[in-house]
This record gives sequence, structure tokens and C-alpha cells, in this order.
Amino acid sequence: MQIGPYSIEEEIGRGGMGIVYRARAAAGAPVAIKLLKKVEPERLARFDRERRLVAGFAEADGFVPLIDAGVSPAGPYIVMPLVAGGTLRDRLARGPLDVAEAVALGQKLAAALGRAHERGVVHRDLKPENVLFTEEGEPLVADLGLAKHFDRSAPGASQSISLSVTGAIRGTAGYMAPEQMHDAKGVGPEADVFALGAILYECLAWRPAFQGESTIEVVQKVLAGQHEPLRRVRRKVPPPLARTIERAIARDPTARFRDGEALRAALAVPLPARRRGPAVLALALLLAALAGVATFIHRRRPTATPTVARPPAPSAEALLAKIDERLRADDADGALVLCGEVLALAPADARAWARRARAKGKKADWDGAIADATKAIELDASNEAGWANRGWARDRKGDAVGGIADLTKAIELDPKDAWAWSSRAAAKENTGDLKGVIADASKAIELAPGDASSWAIRGWARAARGDWKSAIADDSKAIELDATDPVYWANRGWAKVGGGAADGAIEDASKAIELDEKNAFAWTTRGWAKSNKADWSGAIEDDSRAIELDPKNAQAWANRGSAKLGKRDEDGAIADYEMALKLAPDDPNVQRSLEMAKLFKSQKR
Repeated sequence: MQIGPYSIEEEIGRGGMGIVYRARAAAGAPVAIKLLKKVEPERLARFDRERRLVAGFAEADGFVPLIDAGVSPAGPYIVMPLVAGGTLRDRLARGPLDVAEAVALGQKLAAALGRAHERGVVHRDLKPENVLFTEEGEPLVADLGLAKHFDRSAPGASQSISLSVTGAIRGTAGYMAPEQMHDAKGVGPEADVFALGAILYECLAWRPAFQGESTIEVVQKVLAGQHEPLRRVRRKVPPPLARTIERAIARDPTARFRDGEALRAALAVPLPARRRGPAVLALALLLAALAGVATFIHRRRPTATPTVARPPAPSAEALLAKIDERLRADDADGALVLCGEVLALAPADARAWARRARAKGKKADWDGAIADATKAIELDASNEAGWANRGWARDRKGDAVGGIADLTKAIELDPKDAWAWSSRAAAKENTGDLKGVIADASKAIELAPGDASSWAIRGWARAARGDWKSAIADDSKAIELDATDPVYWANRGWAKVGGGAADGAIEDASKAIELDEKNAFAWTTRGWAKSNKADWSGAIEDDSRAIELDPKNAQAWANRGSAKLGKRDEDGAIADYEMALKLAPDDPNVQRSLEMAKLFKSQKR
């Protein structure tokens, strides 16, 4: 049998998508060919996605690389090198791995997964059968048939169409993470961390982490997080390594390591040396002999061996208090781990779901925050934090109206929640309700005068209404409370330009740029201030930088147009004003500026 230029020798594997053959290239080199069994639209799309994903990884990345691909009368195929060292499943047939061997394997596989995760790809089907060894014993990850982009902004993700229906199960029971059983389409790197954790457990225990007489029983145990503790199965596993593996297979994805690289780093931590070596044993025997002599010379009353009580497991209340500490310290990752622990103890605790929503919001995971906050509300409709966090997340995701509705409900439940008032002020800012912004921000300031963000929100609204003096006062208070936030400095600079203090505005905007050189608003502010000082070249330079950072910044385009007009570059000014008008078609000031530039151009003729 011939597939393309390759001579087929024998079938060596078969799966749901295709058949894998041992073959020979024209030059005689052994290769492995994966042939698509049925050419159907969905299968063809999935096979093509696998081809593109495999092509993105080399052997140096820890993956079996792509050699060739094509279409033959037998069907589409992809060609990879024949990895001759067998699979990890073959290796496990000979017995468990020792600790050092398992750790080394885990580090290499985690590093490979980490490279995939860094590129926005999740494997979704890691298992011993998909870990191959080279002749030198190096492990390689194989079979990207179920792999997909979880990060839509990653290179190549735009070509990687979604092929799983939401809620569909794809993967292998026992290695498939609980969330993957609910919805394979939405999983991220944590699912691969789970699979590798299950593999390492099996390598050391010489039995699967989740056992059952049927696939359904295995699935039920995974969903319930039921497995025998690793050290109970194999006592020789060092406690730190056992804890790492137990964390990797945690039921809650937020309790696991965030990706392959984080797991690799945990596995790379040196394990404590064994306590008893030959020298230690000899010393122990000598001490025992001396103790016997001492007892013979001077007999003492025996004393009871003190028992060391294990500290009680932390309660849900104690963990919730720790979560609040993490959130106040902006440690979102730490808060997520603790939330996972609470939910493992009490999965129906609405307070934990609400806090996890807040932690996810701090990581800009707005969809995750909305989902968790919604769960909190479903469990307890009187949970004010659930409504507040969902409102905040909805606004940040672009649904300001929905956000205001949720935050209003939160305020009804707890009128003294300053953060809810401040968040609603920010949401109203996105609807243009300046009067509402000032009222809500003022209430937040009344309840929590030490919150810099509320002063900044009110200062912005007052500047937008032309009340420059009050805006400068509010922005100054925000800076007094937190001088590290570049937005506060840029806001005050903007108000100073409006109030006629161009020099002070340039100082404030420069400070904002010093704190964050990628803050487009700060560059826009300084450009405006320089225009007010007739520093046209400086203004054009700053506005150009603002446009480079944020091409949709209508104000920067308009400001640069004004600076170009100041330099008598009417054509350049017209082009910039037209772009500003495209971005802000309802701005009458830009329209008037464009008409003025055209008038100057006509008079110049």
C-alpha cells in the first residue's frame, strides 16, 4: 500500500479520527503516517487543525514534530518521525517509576505543555499513550487531535475554528479534568495540568488516580474528586512531591497550577534528602549503645513519648477571611486557590463564589467573574457581593446598563458598600450620565474617604462638565492617597490644561508617562498642553505616540490635527480631523475644526 510517496509497512495504532501506520519514505527512513479514516466536513476540519497545530511545534519544544502532509486517494494524511522508544504506557507495564525518574519526566512534559500554553494552545488529551520516548529516552508529547486554541488572540488562533459544541465531552476518562467533562470547548491550561498530575500519580502509584470498574464510575470519581492520597498508596513519595501532584489533580481548576510552566517550576523545587543514610544510621546505633550504658549506670524513670496533635483543618470562615486579605493585597492568584479550598469544603457557599468572581475580575476574566457571581446569586439572592461583582464585571465587559442594574441591586441590599457606589459611578461614566457619576462617587467618598479611585472618578466627571477647579481638587486628593497610579496624574493634567495651567499640565502628564509610558491618555494630555503653549512640534510628537498606542483615540487625532494646523499643514490637519470624525462622528468640535482647516486651505490658494 502506498500513501503519497510513502510505502506502508504495518498498522501500529488506531483512534477515533484516524489510523497510524509505520511506513518508509522514498529514501528509506522510517516514518509514522496518520491517515484520516472518514472524509467528512467536521473530521476534515479537525484533521486540518491538527496538522496546523503540529506544524507549530518542534522536537525541541517537547513534541513529536511534523515532517510532511498531503492528500492521497486513501485520504488526507500527516507524516511524523517514527519515535522508536515506545509509549509511557509501555514503560508502565514494567512497573512504577522511581521518584527521581517521575520528577524528571514530569518536568519535561510540563515544560512542553508550558510552551503550548504560552502560545495559546491546550492539548486536552494527554495520557500515557500520548507520551512517546525517543531512542535516547527523551519524552515527546504526541497526538494533537483534540488540541485547540484557548486564547483567541494567540498567533494562528484566527484560523483555528471551534469544532466542539459547548457542553461536549472530549478526552479520556481518568485523565480528563472535571471541567472538561462539562464543557470541553471552554477549558484552558488547567485541564492539561490535571492530566499530567494524573499521569504522575499513576507513574508513582502504579495505578490510576481515579479507579472504577466502568468508565461511568471513573467519571463519577473524577467529578467528585475522590482518589486515594498518593502517599497512602506509595509511602516513599516525598510529601512535597505528593502535595504538588495532589494540587495538580484538584477538582477545582483554580486550585491547580495555572499552566504547564507553573507545574514545571513546582516540580523543579529540590526534594528533601532522605533522613537516614549510612552515616546517620551508624551514628544512631552509636547513640543507642551509649544510651544503653547510661541507663545501666543511672536508671531513670521512663517518660511517655509526647504526641504531636495535627492542627485542625481551616474552617470555611477562616479561609474566607484569608481570601479577603488576598483580595485587599491584589493577590488574585492566591485568592483563587483559597476559593477553591472553600468550595471543596462547601460547594454551595455563595460567599466563596462571590469572592472568586472578584478574584477573576482582578485578572480581567470578565466571563469567569460573571459566571461565578451569577452562581452566587443563584445560591443566595441576598448575597450583595454577588450582585456587586457581577455588575462590575458586566460594566467592564461593555454592558454598562446591565452593570448599573446589578450594582443598584447591590446598593439596595447594602447601602453602605462604598465599592458598589464607586463601581456604579464608573458604569454611569460609560453611559455619559455625568450628574449620576458625581452623585455616586460623592456617596462612595462619604462612606470611604480613603479610596483614591472614587475621588478620581468624580474628578473626571467634573472635568467633563468643565468644572476644572473642582476637578483639580479631586484629582489632587486621589494623588495624595495614591501617587503611584498614572491615571490620576493624567487626569489632573487634563484638568489643568482645561483650567489654563499648561505648564502644570505638562508636569503632571510627564509624571504619568514616567509611571506608565504606554498610557495613551497621558501622551494625549501632554500633547494638548504643548499645543496650548504653541509647541506644535512637541504636540505632534506626543499625539503621534498616543495614536500609536491607541489608534482609536479620537482626541489624539483631533489634537494632532490642531497642532498641524498651527504649523500651517492644512492637508495633514484635514486628514487627522477626518480620522477623528470617523471615530467620533457626533463631536461638533471636530466637525468645526475640520471646516476651519478646509477654509484655511482654500484661502491659502
